[in-house]
Amino acid sequence: MVEQQKVHSSALQCLAVWMGKRDSSAETCLHAEALVLRVESNGTHASQAGREFRFLTDDSSLNFHVTKIQIAPVGNQSLASALVTSSKYCGWIVLLNMGDQWQCISATFSPPSVCTTPQDYQDVIQLTWDGYSRANRMCDGKKMATVFHPMCRLTEATDVCNDTSTTRSLFLKNQTEFCELVTKRYDDPNSRHYPFRQLKDDLSFLSQYDSLLSIDFATDRVALVTLRIGHPPCLWTDYLTVAKISSQWWIVHKSSCSEPFPEMK
Repeated sequence: MVEQQKVHSSALQCLAVWMGKRDSSAETCLHAEALVLRVESNGTHASQAGREFRFLTDDSSLNFHVTKIQIAPVGNQSLASALVTSSKYCGWIVLLNMGDQWQCISATFSPPSVCTTPQDYQDVIQLTWDGYSRANRMCDGKKMATVFHPMCRLTEATDVCNDTSTTRSLFLKNQTEFCELVTKRYDDPNSRHYPFRQLKDDLSFLSQYDSLLSIDFATDRVALVTLRIGHPPCLWTDYLTVAKISSQWWIVHKSSCSEPFPEMK
């Protein structure tokens, strides 16, 4: 509960910055690499650095509420999300615990919608489970590039240990770098997965813990998908922010955390 309160507080601080009520230079709630994406009802979009973004209105209807907090209960528990709503924009804020504070690493907003449809769910499942998860499982970087928007990034808060202490740092890869990692996952001698390369084609073993955990729509154009996929020695939990840009659904941000692959414990 304490950590959820901290996530809630950081999300409210971010919103205050974006509404011009607080000076971003004095805020630590926004990571220096944070990005904000806004998708309008007609499908047009714009992305901006989190510390520079502002909602271009002083309308009192921008009275945001944080309506849902979730923290991935795995690994170093460094991954969280906040669903925020108002009468003008709704969306998902994804935060990473960087050691001393939860910081926003991405946010995606769009105007609220009347409802979502079964087709919206089908489209998002096709994008994330049939597209992303299959490309991930097959180590197919070219296929991954068809679902990972060019602006999309992978981020993760990783623990760096030395003889006397442990610090938290940001692992970040852009779309091109991530797709290359996917392709070379079991082939690169420097990869943590390389010692398990003999399992690369044992799909029944590798996929036994893969699962689509949830799809949470903020609007009919923005959703957060939570899924798990295993690549020894890790079982990853991914928060995939997806958005409908023009007429196509894309993964626009990915944040992850991991725990040991169950067979490796």
